[in-house]
Amino acid sequence: GRSSSRPWLTGSAAGILASEIWRRHVKNGERPPDLAFRAHKHQHFDSHKFAPTRVIMTPSWQGHTGHAHKVVAETFAEFGGVVVVIQPDGTYDVKDILFHPKQSEPWRP
Repeated sequence: GRSSSRPWLTGSAAGILASEIWRRHVKNGERPPDLAFRAHKHQHFDSHKFAPTRVIMTPSWQGHTGHAHKVVAETFAEFGGVVVVIQPDGTYDVKDILFHPKQSEPWRP
């Protein structure tokens, strides 16, 4: 899935992907999925009710690598996961479990 490190665009990627997935399935005469998951984004995103298909991008399981420090040094990874409980009637509940590392004070001489 796509995402953006720009604060004003971060939430839109999940909504755009949700719409694309839904439209692709409808165009092919298929039933669109209720949920779609994407991983490896280092931030948690959720399209919520932007489209009939809901996209959830899971948070990171590790801190920034050397590459991430070069590409998105100004961002901080979120840690955690997502638990989805699906009932027999097809309804579901999404529980986000997120941890935000404490940011250290900048070094000052």
